[in-house]
Amino acid sequence: MTSVRPARFIFIVFFCFLALFVLLFPEVVFSQATFAKRDIWRFYYPVWKFAAQSAQNGVLPLWNPYNSYGTPFLANIQTCFFYPLTLLFHLPDYCWGFNFYILLHLAMAGTFCTAWMKECRVSNAAA
Repeated sequence: MTSVRPARFIFIVFFCFLALFVLLFPEVVFSQATFAKRDIWRFYYPVWKFAAQSAQNGVLPLWNPYNSYGTPFLANIQTCFFYPLTLLFHLPDYCWGFNFYILLHLAMAGTFCTAWMKECRVSNAAA
């Protein structure tokens, strides 16, 4: 029995996790439901939307005038302005990009956990 190459195994695991989460959350993927609830809805969703709108307008948002009487924006690490995966927020439908951002991170968490287990020299089934 031949074994699957490690890189191919990790890609298969990633797409399996992604498919699993699409099956678990079909209303988020195929309709207008969103993961934005509680703290995400009150803080992250509007902050990331402000960042996406600013970048689309060609503005580097140093200051957020919509929070209290204004707060530093780019200096706040929670804005994730330079995080590469926030490019998903620039899709035509911000809500879908936000949902896929969350799904992608769930799949990445499972994939990296599996890769770590493989580094610990466990079997594919155990990983």
